Amino acid sequence: NDLVRNLATSLLATAIPHSPPANPTALTTLLTFLSARLKDEPCVREVLRASESLLLTSRASVAPMLSAHAECADAAGLLLAAVVRDVHVQSLALGDRARAYRVIEACAFEFGVPLPERFVEGFCSAMDGERDPRNLKTCFHIIPKIAERGLIATPEDADAVFSVSSCYFPVTFQPPPGDTVG
Repeated sequence: NDLVRNLATSLLATAIPHSPPANPTALTTLLTFLSARLKDEPCVREVLRASESLLLTSRASVAPMLSAHAECADAAGLLLAAVVRDVHVQSLALGDRARAYRVIEACAFEFGVPLPERFVEGFCSAMDGERDPRNLKTCFHIIPKIAERGLIATPEDADAVFSVSSCYFPVTFQPPPGDTVG
């Protein structure tokens, strides 16, 4: 039942920020579970919320576990692979797209988890058609990191990154005064 699975995932997403820091086994289990749930379209929104909460609000406790425990890093790699492979980011609402980009950035560049095959292609697919200036700022923050890590390994990757990003220049967005989001 879609509703039951979505509500259960929502409950998990709500509970994570209020829970004590996870140990390596629990973190691995949660990351593996969340990556599997990304294949279940009705749950994607809540899975992204739970993933963001798990990775970013517990950053201080998660980062050491990801670097010290290979199984944790591998599970985070599964999550990253699922986001770039299984989630059609552009079909999501604005806030959910932002969560997807933050999860991608945290996994790939902040925590340095193993990158999935065809990561560049998956990221370009996720970004393709993005229209929100705040999300574009996040994406344009990720692109130099992709280049710095030498992930643009083929002419096809270079073409994909150029194609997905060149159509947005020049960027002249300034958030309105008093905007707390942008």
